[in-house]
Amino acid sequence: MSLRVVVSLLLAPVAIAAGVATGLAATNPAGSHEQPTSNSHPPGEVPVASAAGVSVSPRTGLVGGEQLRVVLSEFPAHVGVQVSECPSAHEIGRSGCAGPGTWLVTSATGSASGIFVAQPATRASETRPLTVCTTRCVVAAVESQKFVTPVSAGPATATASVSFEPGGTGGLPDASLVDLSWVSPEDGFALASRPCDKGSCAVVARTTNAGTSWTALPPTPAFCTDATCPAGVSGIAFASSMVGYLYGPATFMTTDGGERWQELPGPRVESLAVGVGKGFRITYAHGGCPGPCNPVLQAAPLGSTAWHTVLSDLGYGAGDYLVVSGPDVYVVTHGNLASGAGTQRSTISRSIDGGATFETLADPCAGRLPTPHVLSALAAAPGGVLEGICTQRAGTGGQYLVSSSDAGATWQLQPLPSGATRYFGEIATASASTIAVATGAAGGSGTATATLLVTTDGGKSWATAATNTVPLEETVAVAQLGFGTPQLGWWAADPHTVFITTDGGTRWTRFPFASPRQQRSARVDPSELPSGTYQAS
Repeated sequence: MSLRVVVSLLLAPVAIAAGVATGLAATNPAGSHEQPTSNSHPPGEVPVASAAGVSVSPRTGLVGGEQLRVVLSEFPAHVGVQVSECPSAHEIGRSGCAGPGTWLVTSATGSASGIFVAQPATRASETRPLTVCTTRCVVAAVESQKFVTPVSAGPATATASVSFEPGGTGGLPDASLVDLSWVSPEDGFALASRPCDKGSCAVVARTTNAGTSWTALPPTPAFCTDATCPAGVSGIAFASSMVGYLYGPATFMTTDGGERWQELPGPRVESLAVGVGKGFRITYAHGGCPGPCNPVLQAAPLGSTAWHTVLSDLGYGAGDYLVVSGPDVYVVTHGNLASGAGTQRSTISRSIDGGATFETLADPCAGRLPTPHVLSALAAAPGGVLEGICTQRAGTGGQYLVSSSDAGATWQLQPLPSGATRYFGEIATASASTIAVATGAAGGSGTATATLLVTTDGGKSWATAATNTVPLEETVAVAQLGFGTPQLGWWAADPHTVFITTDGGTRWTRFPFASPRQQRSARVDPSELPSGTYQAS
């Protein structure tokens, strides 16, 4: 099955009152004290407010990616507060730190609460070195400067220390999920990003137990998970337990299950997918897209470096992607989006003979609705099944499910469930009857609730299969949805969580993206976060 990717545990809270600038200590729950804060602060750093407080739970024995509950108290009313992770209390700037963070707005009583994702490596600012929290770091809550009058008074600030369990800073704990690929119901691979001295480094992990736990593989030569850096990668695609690819914009290949990787010289790659005996990739001539970028479709035998062009003149080049299911190959292109949003349409180039020949299909959403809609996502399943999302080109109108059971020769439309906060950016299909849609990657501050809906009757009725609280300030934004087999599907709505189904979409189980040791130490409060098994009914 194919997917279209759009490209980031609670115990009872313990209050920690912040000390004043003259050195008044804050008492921790065990009765011991934080170190007093000095009167003298280096330039750009701030004294700690006398009243504001922050509590964090849990705060000890953490592993990377663990979700914490943050509660603010006695801050000024109706102000924005930046909550971030800092190497120490003495390195807090007027906007907090450059580590993981979230944004909260206080109520009339000066309180607020939210979810915070802990990482065992952080930095005080973008120009400071990365600090690994082998002993402890601090969670800093800093009032936004624009609310402080006079500015010389300094923003209200509070801190709480957090510590990580031994070994909680190695392997996958500080890694953020980027992309997933499956070769069987039990065997899957993940591309993740973790902080390093180069900024971000690529990590490949493997599961052999359907996502219950993950094990990091040897380091890769791809030194970043950023599509803007020359040797960066943003996607992963495995054809078997041995042959796989990292791509976007660079390309790397393994033929030994990820133990070693070979960089493949050649043009920049926008999308890559594997089919029957072949790999396919969309390449473009240069950066700066949307172009024209002169995108072309190339193919090569699996495990081979002999890529050759099979389809040229794909159009302008802007967010084009591949969908492959067995011998069926679909190339979705969008044209020049800058030339007028209301007039642009998607185009599908289709092959049903393994990429030997192609024909062009018109946008299945065009001309079928009162307002202009465009194909925004597409997924495929065996037997010529195609499922797509029609999204209004301009505005915020309703979305529609567009379906084909004959490889795109004919299409049928049905409305998708609507909602004030729902915008479905992801779709996956196991068959003509079982389809999943999910909200896409989001930006902004604070938290948002991502939603997964599943239908088992071809779109006539839908059920909420799972929801997930997503911190919006994650460095890596992730939205992944797919079926690897008719029974196995996955959904990742944040960089640290994967939902897995092994029964064709009926039940979905939430797993942290973590190693076996982290799995044993993970703590989930069902009243606070989605967890356990979800029934789509």
